[in-house]
Amino acid sequence: MVAPILAAPEGDTVFLGKYGAEIVPEQMRSITLPEQGVVTDLVDASGRITKDTVVARVNADQIALKEQETEISILRERVSKKDEIRKLEKQKAELQFYSSLPQEQRKYQTKPGDAEPTAEALADLDERIALARRELTCGEERKRQDFQKTIDTFVVRMPYNGRLQYHFSLPEEQGAPVKLDVGQPFISVCNDAAFYITMPIPQTEITQLPAEKLSVEIALPENKTLRGMFARRRVEQSSGGTKLVYFFRIPKEDDELAYSMLGSSPTARLFFSGGSGVSLVGKKELALDPRAKDATEWAELAAMVYPDCTVVVVAEDAVVLRKK
Repeated sequence: MVAPILAAPEGDTVFLGKYGAEIVPEQMRSITLPEQGVVTDLVDASGRITKDTVVARVNADQIALKEQETEISILRERVSKKDEIRKLEKQKAELQFYSSLPQEQRKYQTKPGDAEPTAEALADLDERIALARRELTCGEERKRQDFQKTIDTFVVRMPYNGRLQYHFSLPEEQGAPVKLDVGQPFISVCNDAAFYITMPIPQTEITQLPAEKLSVEIALPENKTLRGMFARRRVEQSSGGTKLVYFFRIPKEDDELAYSMLGSSPTARLFFSGGSGVSLVGKKELALDPRAKDATEWAELAAMVYPDCTVVVVAEDAVVLRKK
């Protein structure tokens, strides 16, 4: 008795099995508050938000006060440094004047400072003036950079083009401030450049298949289907250990549907497009063959029953074969 070979459904596309899946965006991250305080300038999260848009400010009053203090400090240091530069320039002018006098007249003129008015003394003053000017410029830049770091900490910006979700209830009055604790969940942002159906695939025989020939489908209500084509795969670490996760890109026209499914855990059907000549035989039919008692695995049994075929992969309910 020889088990019959069945034609692969949809030409050369073979159903490999069902797997738990997730819908994920291109990137996603959670943003926490830098400190407890009042959050203002909350952006409207109902639409798409462009990169670098300010989505919230934390303790804006304190930031405004810090900005005033920074400007006052910069002004104070600027005045002090300019006074220092003027004094040095006055010393240089006096030294140059004294140096220009004939030796006979110098005895009637008070010598500036204790040092002799030499070219070396003039060069030393030039260096002191240049140093003071550089300190004036660098000091202002450093203070402004330090203040900008504070702004970057307490002003939350969108890290990339995409969507945003708040993890707290917004006030009924639009634009009203919200008081939050530092440990309280704040917002999640996602890069919506692309969405993927992801699934871990543990079976070695499937992971050895050409990944670009794999695709998935998720059945939805009202006879809708969400599909994805292979994009990439990577090894991920989780509490359950190491796993190989496959990413299947969802068509752009289904982005809104995919976004609405973030956080869900659907079951996806995995398919393999084996190319010309691919066929499959059901495991139930193979099990009826008398040689089944001598085989320890499905691939071994299929090779016994169909010696003129190569086993491509052992699927959920069938063995995929190709003529040698």
